Amino acid sequence: HIGQCSAPCDGKISQQQYQKMIEQAEQFIHGKHEQIIKKMEKEMYQASENMEFEKAAALRDKILSVKSIAQKQKMANTGLGDCDVAAFVRAHDEGLAQMFFIRGGKMTGREQYRLHSVENRTRSEVMTEFIKQFYSGTAFVPKEILLQEEIVPEEKVLLEQFLAEKRGSKVLFTVPKKGEKQKLVDLAWKNAMISFEQFGERLKREEQRTIGAMKEIQDVLGLPDKLERVE
Repeated sequence: HIGQCSAPCDGKISQQQYQKMIEQAEQFIHGKHEQIIKKMEKEMYQASENMEFEKAAALRDKILSVKSIAQKQKMANTGLGDCDVAAFVRAHDEGLAQMFFIRGGKMTGREQYRLHSVENRTRSEVMTEFIKQFYSGTAFVPKEILLQEEIVPEEKVLLEQFLAEKRGSKVLFTVPKKGEKQKLVDLAWKNAMISFEQFGERLKREEQRTIGAMKEIQDVLGLPDKLERVE
């Protein structure tokens, strides 16, 4: 009624129409904005010809929003393709890792992770441990992973083999020293630094609430072992 939902569960659109919406959402997430913009522009012009000016104006605003997002995601080097970017900061025994996800040469997402007990480890050891944990729990592995620090030599071969098996083809670890790839790593590091400084205490409080909730669930269900994951 307020124009925020196509109401598929109420039968307002067909299954085929709903599937098209899902496909558009997938295109948007993967950075394929051009196709979406062209489709909306065609609908906008059609609405204008039909004198549906409110609909045309709404489509115009959506097009501007998509273009704005596309501009922010655009990378100077379109040859980047699919890759992940990993960087981190630390202070004493706490740290924060930043991941960027580049798909088709555009940034499609980013995530942050708190790091614990990092005070007695080298930077390479911290990077290696984080990469091991991150990719053990993710389904997609890109062909290249840009790193702030080198992987520990003794573990690099095993990690490459593990990720190659998961991906089905070779995976390359790169610690860039110049160019657009280095700029991406630097940007990830700066994001991690800002978040670590500004939101460190908030992240800690949120994590404590999560740990507390998990402990409560464990007690209610009478689970003997530590509850570490819920899906």
